Amino acid sequence: MGLAVEMPLEMEGKMLNSLAILLLAMGLLACGEGEKDELGPYVQTIQGFETHTKKLSTYRNYLTTPGMESKADAVKETYQVLIDELKKIELEDKKMRSAHNALVRGLTESLRKIGEPSSPTFVVTAARSIKFASSTIQKFYGTLELLWKDSERAEPFPLKWEPVD
Repeated sequence: MGLAVEMPLEMEGKMLNSLAILLLAMGLLACGEGEKDELGPYVQTIQGFETHTKKLSTYRNYLTTPGMESKADAVKETYQVLIDELKKIELEDKKMRSAHNALVRGLTESLRKIGEPSSPTFVVTAARSIKFASSTIQKFYGTLELLWKDSERAEPFPLKWEPVD
């Protein structure tokens, strides 16, 4: 046996009106100001890190040029600064966050592989590490470029990466 409560029609009408107003308000709040643009500011932030990524390319050139190897001794610090700065960035967009986290993981792996400057194999391992990092950065830039195109922006994608051989 269920309890049935009968309401006067006036109360039902008021409840339906209240429900309709509540749903309308929720819909307006959900639409709000539209989707927050994280991509533009994020790409600008990444542009600020290009000095670090270009240093990695320079170190790779030093490592592959006889007599210049000692100039690449700061490569570990460059990796660490870049990784630390990237870890400070928080993103809401799951695609951007996924690409960002893949970049951080790739650079962390590159740092792990590099070895110690005093090691006899440092030149070889550091050069390979930078090549791996270059590949990671190139994939990351490619992903950002796809997201950029999907967002239908008028301006061209501002990041370019020259792969390291």
